[in-house]
Amino acid sequence: MVQGETARPGILCRYDPHFCKEGALWEMRFVLLAILYMAGIFYASTLSGHDAARLAGPLGLPDYVLHAIAFAGLAVVWRLALIRGFRVSLRTAPWLALGICAVYGLSDEIHQSFVDGRDASATDLLADVVGAGVALIVAGWLSRRRSAKAAQQAG
Repeated sequence: MVQGETARPGILCRYDPHFCKEGALWEMRFVLLAILYMAGIFYASTLSGHDAARLAGPLGLPDYVLHAIAFAGLAVVWRLALIRGFRVSLRTAPWLALGICAVYGLSDEIHQSFVDGRDASATDLLADVVGAGVALIVAGWLSRRRSAKAAQQAG
């Protein structure tokens, strides 16, 4: 920008989203997505045993596999939310995401113990944590691979 020229905030936001508040709010969409994802898991946990079996029946997958898949997605969304929304480092975000998933998985199992036809299960909690962990390992590997490829093309 030329000295003495005044900037229009809307223009700068398009080129540098971190320059203005609108950019920061836009990055928080990932946090909202993570919270909505958690609400979806909570809703699935409120279903009675019969309704949950009917919903999962067509997939033909065991309960622990469904838990691993659901929490794998949650972990990836939280990783993205922590990195993009809260500006947590690439090294710290996976650990925080795993912790969030583990605590939420525990609360989910406790919640299920109060739902008719459902029960709390250590196997499901383990599946939650393993699914989240595997997804975070894969997401980290893909992120490093993409960064290496971009560096190679740039230099």
